[in-house]
Amino acid sequence: MRLSGEFFEKLTARVLQVTGTGAGTVAGDGSIIEAAASRFQEIKAEALAELIVKQREKMAASEQEAGEEKRWETEKARHDLNRLLEAQQVLEERQQQRQARGKKGEVTINRQEPEAVIQPQKDKKRFLASYKPSVLVNELRIIIGQAVDPSSETQVVTSLLDQAQQQGVIET
Repeated sequence: MRLSGEFFEKLTARVLQVTGTGAGTVAGDGSIIEAAASRFQEIKAEALAELIVKQREKMAASEQEAGEEKRWETEKARHDLNRLLEAQQVLEERQQQRQARGKKGEVTINRQEPEAVIQPQKDKKRFLASYKPSVLVNELRIIIGQAVDPSSETQVVTSLLDQAQQQGVIET
């Protein structure tokens, strides 16, 4: 996820022009931010599968009822089902990745925001749905690269460097 690429690049170029700086020397940092979704929406695979069955039943029932006034209920039920199916797909992918790394245990997912990863927060006491934003700054601390990954600060380093190089040569 990125701030509109074109907008960010143009804004950054203008700020660098006004400040008379470039991308010569850069530094990066990352953090963790809590997702907007409620922590009460975290769910395991079995419970998610049960919700999908119930949602399919709800959608079938609303489709059988005739009339324009019920059409919006059918569309909402379809939207909710699609969101649950998306969450199930993401959960299954994460469970497979976890098993491939030799880790045990069940993966949980936030059904409202499945792209967020349940992970420890900075206090190391709480596990919440969250993302890891990262930035690259120049010597004046002007942000010249930015990215957000669901679970890794290092995964975006190449993207950050590519963004910075669009603003000038990086000294190594």
